[in-house]
Parts: sequence; structure tokens; C-alpha cells
Amino acid sequence: MKFRLFIINFFAFLFFVQATICYGGQEPIRGKIFRPGTIENFELMLERYDLILVDFFADWCGPCRQMHKVIEALAQDNDLDQVLFIEVNTDEQRALSARYHISTLPTLIIFLDGKPLVTLYGYHDKKSLKKILQEALLQLN
Repeated sequence: MKFRLFIINFFAFLFFVQATICYGGQEPIRGKIFRPGTIENFELMLERYDLILVDFFADWCGPCRQMHKVIEALAQDNDLDQVLFIEVNTDEQRALSARYHISTLPTLIIFLDGKPLVTLYGYHDKKSLKKILQEALLQLN
């Protein structure tokens, strides 16, 4: 009886963990970096949010890891709370990477009203990237 209860609880736990990790139904949270998981979720974010910074990266890319630190800091910056930050792993999201012709890593694309506004290649420091994002925010008003 205890073993049967253990098995039921174990599978319920696995189901719960899978539901919380799944990106499909989650809404992005301010100050956090969102991974859309599917092209459909990515397109939905383009429709819902006015200003988005998308970081196309790969786990094996050294400059991408450095760029993550900058983006994490920017995502927590109160001056940029209107910006949605998205990460797209190019090894996992090949179709999405191909759609935007990603051949250099890291590549950052800033979307305004669902359309690419600026494409940046390689590493950018926090100060210069924040300035670019603030200029894009001015275009919203």
C-alpha cells in the first residue's frame, strides 16, 4: 500500500515539475529573462509586447556567456521595465534562428512593435546596450 502511494505521489510530482518547467503557458516576468520554447510562443510575445530584446546564443559560446551577465543586469534595471528580454538558444531553436538569419553569436535583435529595429552582433557592454534600449523606448512615446 505504501509503495503504491509512493508511486502515485512520484508521478504526480513529475507531472507538476513538467508543468512548471514548460515554457508554453508561462507569461514573462519583469526582471527575468524569458525563453519562449516554441516559435508560436515567440510570435505571441512579439504581438503582446512593444519592445523586446532577443538574445540569440549558444551554450558553447564564450562571448554569449558574458552577454548573459549584461542582459541579466539590464533585465533587473527599473529604467528598462518596459522591455521584455528573451533568450533563444540557437542549437535548440534552429528554425527560429534560420528565420532571422543568425550566423554570428551572440546576436541581439531589438524588436519594436513586432518588427526588428536594431540588430547587434557580438558582445556589448551594459552602458552601450542600455543607451540603445533607452533610445528605442523613446520611439514608443
